[in-house]
Amino acid sequence: MSKTVPNFLFPTNFRNGKNIKRLIKDFNVQGYGIAVYLLETLAETEGHQYPLNDIDLLADEMKVSVPVINTVINTYGLFQIVENEDGSLFFSSQLNNWLEPYYRQVQQRSMAGKLSAAKKKQKQQEQLKQLEMNLSDDNLSQQINLSESDSSQRPLNDRSTINKINKERNKEKKNLSDNFRNFKKELQGIEIRFTLPYPFENFSKNTVIRLKKTGYLHNESISKDLSTEQAHIVWEYMFEKREQLLKIISYT
Repeated sequence: MSKTVPNFLFPTNFRNGKNIKRLIKDFNVQGYGIAVYLLETLAETEGHQYPLNDIDLLADEMKVSVPVINTVINTYGLFQIVENEDGSLFFSSQLNNWLEPYYRQVQQRSMAGKLSAAKKKQKQQEQLKQLEMNLSDDNLSQQINLSESDSSQRPLNDRSTINKINKERNKEKKNLSDNFRNFKKELQGIEIRFTLPYPFENFSKNTVIRLKKTGYLHNESISKDLSTEQAHIVWEYMFEKREQLLKIISYT
């Protein structure tokens, strides 16, 4: 449990409970105040439990005697006692029930935040993976055409020639992937803005793209993150214009 809660609310008819009426009868309205004071103390205490050995501190704060506080804790069913290695502590199961909606909301927000972060990370990984594949496929196609042109005069049944072509293809593919990874590393954690040329695919004129520090691409002209397909296209453009982009970064 959290050490403190931002707000502590109990039912407005709390004073109408038979045990509270009995408490007020025995100690006047001061008894009611003591009970509420103790509940507030528990609400802001680690684990919502308070050591009985420190009751004297609360007595000093409230300007009442320790026996009166002990009576309020032990007599009216508002609080319970638990033992641990450090001694006796009192808590309120009723208070813990009141706080359940708060902790449920905290847990839901935490789960939603983790889910959102996981989805963003997955989206980013999919964008970068697809971009690597696209760049590799485009370059590989070019290399295949060049290789086939260069090898047109070679015997097709020459195994060494075929192996050499395959090695060249794999080497070029690896070099391109390495270059793109290095390009991504250079942009990692950097936020830059640039305007897309026009016309550019299906983007509007003067579209401003922002690369966030998280690695996402954001269309500032419409205040919206790029879709996976749009991100592929823009990343290809960025990789093609990497020298200009890196110059922009060096001057910022």
